[in-house]
Amino acid sequence: MDIKGWKYYNHAAIPTCAPHEIVDIGPIKDNTIWKMGGGMRY
Repeated sequence: MDIKGWKYYNHAAIPTCAPHEIVDIGPIKDNTIWKMGGGMRY
């Protein structure tokens, strides 16, 4: 799942904006950020 403004990197959700820009925290507030990523595969 791709969320605009965020990427999944090294088991963490990282904002893709520049350091001087304000991060969109909407996905954190509505809990869609937790649906990102690969998950654990054994």
